[in-house]
Amino acid sequence: RIESMMHLDTIIIKTTYACNFSCSYCYEQKNISKKKISLAIVDELLKKIALYSKSDKPFRMLWHGGEPLVMGLSFYKDVMDLQKEYQVKIINSIQTNGYLLNDETIDFLLKNNFHIGFSLDGPRRIHDSQRHINGAGTFDTVFKNIVRMKAHTNYPQERRVGVISVFTKNTKENLEEFYLFMKENHLDVRINDLVFWDGKESWESLSPNDYASSLITLFDMWVNDIDGDFIINPFAEIIEGFIRGRVGVCTFSEKCH
Repeated sequence: RIESMMHLDTIIIKTTYACNFSCSYCYEQKNISKKKISLAIVDELLKKIALYSKSDKPFRMLWHGGEPLVMGLSFYKDVMDLQKEYQVKIINSIQTNGYLLNDETIDFLLKNNFHIGFSLDGPRRIHDSQRHINGAGTFDTVFKNIVRMKAHTNYPQERRVGVISVFTKNTKENLEEFYLFMKENHLDVRINDLVFWDGKESWESLSPNDYASSLITLFDMWVNDIDGDFIINPFAEIIEGFIRGRVGVCTFSEKCH
């Protein structure tokens, strides 16, 4: 119901299913759609937010994919024009594989206060074995763009860079290397377990027991490291839930779908 928008605080926009990567664990590859969201739909969405929002609290809009940057920079320029037209308070975030970022795109996103999150599965050995373009590794380009973004004059130095990492057998077999990479590069990391929608396993997927034991080992590394100043989720979210008495993410709530 549109009326319920006044109770929302985060909207995830699926810009497209299209992607420039051919990740080995991707479940979209066979029947991937190249369809992209139209600016008209974004316009209608912003119109309804402006109409039904009764609070000064800003909305969070997460631009997602596929790979959202295949939409092109002109699309996001048009989006910003629409947001200004409707005078709605928006905190924009974009979740990207980072490969298509360049100086112009980074400059635009940061000047418009976008939060930029990356998909990075760890150091080169892990990342390139599963996140590639037709077999060619992508780590060097993605990591270079992370460094480029952090060096930009408009990047808030107090803001940590966040990455999403898919946890696979490669991660398990190189767990210490994975941990040290995130620590040494000051990357806050969210771990995503590898689950296939049809229940099939692959050479990269872990059994539930192996996944659990790996996370326990990783947690022990993290919680006992007095020099570690980075966040690993879901660990931090679980600890916060114990301290605050309530969880902040759907996954650990009794009402999550």
